[in-house]
Amino acid sequence: MQCLLERERAKQADPAHVEAKRLREVARYHSDPESANERGRAWRVSNAEYLAEYRKRRYAENREAMYDAIKRYRAENRERVRQSHREYHSRNREQRSENHRLYREANHERLLVANRVTSKEHYRKNPNYYWHKKQKRRAVEVQATPKWADTGRMFAIKEEAKRITEETGVPHSVDHIVPLRGINAAGELIVCGLHWEGNLQVMPLVENKAKGNRWWPDMPL
Repeated sequence: MQCLLERERAKQADPAHVEAKRLREVARYHSDPESANERGRAWRVSNAEYLAEYRKRRYAENREAMYDAIKRYRAENRERVRQSHREYHSRNREQRSENHRLYREANHERLLVANRVTSKEHYRKNPNYYWHKKQKRRAVEVQATPKWADTGRMFAIKEEAKRITEETGVPHSVDHIVPLRGINAAGELIVCGLHWEGNLQVMPLVENKAKGNRWWPDMPL
């Protein structure tokens, strides 16, 4: 038994043997990929605990190297990564929204503190960015405001958001039900809502930020 182990170790240390073994595995896979995938799935199911422990250990031992490899890949394949994210988001829109909602509910207080700290620090370092962003947002609102909009009712909705925030201690904001500039999963502008009282609603600030301009009633899938 010891001799067999020694011979096997010697083989595994030989680059030529390792490369030949890899080529045999590749040829075997391409000869019948469906069977190979099925064998792989069956093995992963029967060794789930071992795989979970192995991945945790490998991640802990190679964290920095893995981060560097991921950063390199994303930098070298930016468009491919973006397209992959768009396709995944489009396929799993409802599940991702539900996961995000559950995560926000479970980590509500921690997220509030973290968001405040991050936002204040970013604002302190980038005042010009926020000034230009505010001016751009204001210009979009002015352009999207119809002549028949009731500014009095719109102001009352903003005051309602302020009142709920003060009474509950939970930040609320005014949201456009149909975004002023709504985009789809591919990042394409496909809807332009109006800035008027019928398109405004009061909702928690966290939910408003999560909603962004990527969701609205009756939006195309």
